[in-house]
Amino acid sequence: MPINHNRRCCRQEVMAQEGETSGACGQIATVFRSCRFFRLHALVLLLLSPCTTLAGESAGADPENRLLQAKAARLISDDWDVVYLQNARAGYGRTRVIELVRAGETVRQTDSSMRLQMRRLGEPVEIQITIQTTEDSEGRLLDFRTEMKLGPSPIVSSGRVIDGKLEIATRMGQRTTTTQLHWTDKDRGFFYAEQGLREKPMQPGEKRSFNALMPVFNKVARTRLIAGEYEQTQLLEGPKKLLRITSRTEHGGAVIDSTLWTDEAGNVLKTQEAALDQTVYRATKAIALAGSEDAVPDLIVGTVVPLRGEIKDLHSARRVRYRVRLEQADPQQIFPNSAAQKVVSKGNREIELSVSRSGQQDQAAARDRPTEADRTPSRLIQSDDERVVALAGKVATAAEDPGQIAKALERYVYKLIDKKDFSTALGSAAEVARSRTGDCTEHAVLLAGLARARGLASRVVVGLVYVPPLGGFGYHMWTEVWVQDHWLPLDATRATSGTGSGHLKIAHASLRDSDGLTVFLPVLQVMGQIQLKLVEEIHD
Repeated sequence: MPINHNRRCCRQEVMAQEGETSGACGQIATVFRSCRFFRLHALVLLLLSPCTTLAGESAGADPENRLLQAKAARLISDDWDVVYLQNARAGYGRTRVIELVRAGETVRQTDSSMRLQMRRLGEPVEIQITIQTTEDSEGRLLDFRTEMKLGPSPIVSSGRVIDGKLEIATRMGQRTTTTQLHWTDKDRGFFYAEQGLREKPMQPGEKRSFNALMPVFNKVARTRLIAGEYEQTQLLEGPKKLLRITSRTEHGGAVIDSTLWTDEAGNVLKTQEAALDQTVYRATKAIALAGSEDAVPDLIVGTVVPLRGEIKDLHSARRVRYRVRLEQADPQQIFPNSAAQKVVSKGNREIELSVSRSGQQDQAAARDRPTEADRTPSRLIQSDDERVVALAGKVATAAEDPGQIAKALERYVYKLIDKKDFSTALGSAAEVARSRTGDCTEHAVLLAGLARARGLASRVVVGLVYVPPLGGFGYHMWTEVWVQDHWLPLDATRATSGTGSGHLKIAHASLRDSDGLTVFLPVLQVMGQIQLKLVEEIHD
């Protein structure tokens, strides 16, 4: 995800910044939309690999749909889309809906896949995303299966509705965990929005609300659609009069806004997601599979947040005050108070954010104590893995002070990960312990795993970090370790015994299995709408 300086970044520019090694997780929020909803949900967590019936098939080929050979199988639709990021063509997608008979019951199965090519700080990355769901004749979800490859080992999830519960089994490597979601007949699957629009097209002024499963996160969220008026809309083949519909999806305080345009039959022909400057157009198969002369978009460079003001050296400053403004959301609900940063509302969707090189404990931070999930293993932070345990046991063996141990682990991870690889979205602690490869997310989860293996509570943080060569802030992940009576922020991509005043925290998480990857959701409310201004930079 990030920028790790002292490596190729924009690349020689970063290397020119001697000693600067911070990271910027530029596509942490690339994966949050859908085919309409799946594709735009599924571009921040990066690599999703084929599932079930498409397993082993090339997305670039045009494989025969083996499902059509099933008993009573009938192809309902087969749609192709072209995906643009930052005004450059990045890839294509395909969605097929099939009706077939399974165990004597007529069901509808949806297979959706997307293939993208982009760059992260100049390094090429190829992304494949697929998902499959099965619904009954009334549109009720029966089951789903996904494979999501964020690192060396895919995260395989399968869900099935049984007796008012959605039972989800998730496997990563050798670890399988199960969770349950409360499920009602009114809850719907990943593709319900598109299916509903096609089955019953919206009319100008109409409003709809529904609960549906979110791709990647496997959580139920509330979506509200509001139809505007028909308007001339630019498509790949030229302008066409389409109905403009705004969409807002809410879950756990996070809000995801997008716009889609449908024809009179309810087909979604265009979708826009402002956070990543992403647009998806309906296209023919020939157009979708055709090559492109567009420059491949760079996700990290394209999501840098500029900082206005006279900047000296934010990371070495004792304290820095920023003015933060969001175009739509309330930043006070997104940027938390912590030991290192304080938030003061200025009204009109603005806050003053005061960030210290070493924060002082306050009452709010004191209440934010570790939970059991901050101490126990999970599928991403396998603190019980034999390699993780062995590595943790090599560091500061004679030390007893938790702060000394935590800082020693930070330096150890910085040296251990000797290859800064930007092609991985999110590897687990066990994978990184073996590969010694990764970017900011890999540094963060490994440090968290080593800390837990040494009996220290830990969690990961997502936020923004100032990157001098890029002239602004990039999206980033680091670690917090509980030391005596407070959370100590540590960044193993820098190894300076803590974070500086150039780290802006958005959210933290233990990465426990039941929460999945929901820690990334708040980032969507920041991307594409944040403005930052430097107010004061105080040095010793």
